[in-house]
Amino acid sequence: MKFESRRFAALFPFLGVLLIACASTNGSHIQPPAAERYKSVAEKELGKAVKYSFNQDSSYVLCVSGDKPTALNPQPRTRFMVYNLITNKVVYEDNLSNGHVEWKNKHQLEISYIPEIIRGDEENILTGYIYDLQTGKKVVKNTPGKVK
Repeated sequence: MKFESRRFAALFPFLGVLLIACASTNGSHIQPPAAERYKSVAEKELGKAVKYSFNQDSSYVLCVSGDKPTALNPQPRTRFMVYNLITNKVVYEDNLSNGHVEWKNKHQLEISYIPEIIRGDEENILTGYIYDLQTGKKVVKNTPGKVK
């Protein structure tokens, strides 16, 4: 019995070395967990300064990146994408100048533009659109222009 326990005790250092060796391998080939994969995809596509906003049931995440306005660039571009957390895929991407994007409901985005120059003779002024992630369709939002 003592002989068996000594043999078993002799295996502990070997197992410890084996575990440490396996744990210290280079993890560059290992993909991040699904819960964090959207961050690595967003940072690759949009850069490091990304803000994340989940929809109501956390099945999608809206990833938005944009520069702050400056005197030289008062209307910087805002780039955004929507990542499906169930399929682990980017399902929509776009960019805009002088506007913002937010969730309208759990399957729709509301993209709003701030018109740059408004002339008095325009019938309708494009102020953005609503994008439905389930159907893949855009519904344009217009503001009436001239008053008759």
